[in-house]
Amino acid sequence: MAEKIFEVEHDAEGLTLHFRAPKVGMLSGETKGHVLAAQKELLLGLRSFLDAAVESLDKAQESSQKKRTKIDIE
Repeated sequence: MAEKIFEVEHDAEGLTLHFRAPKVGMLSGETKGHVLAAQKELLLGLRSFLDAAVESLDKAQESSQKKRTKIDIE
C-alpha cells in the first residue's frame, strides 16, 4: 500500500493538514522528479494561502487603527 504524503482533516473548527516526507529515494528518476515537483507546488500553494491570511489580518488591523476624531469648532 502506498504511503500518503499528506492527509487533510476537517471539522467544525477548520482544516488540519498532516504532511509526511515521502521516501523518494526508492523511486525512479522520472517519478522522483514528478514527486519533488508536486511537493514544491503543494508548498507554494500553502505559502500563497498563508500570505493571503496574513494580508487579511494586516488589513483588519489597519482598519481598526483608523479612528475618526471629532473636533469641536467654535
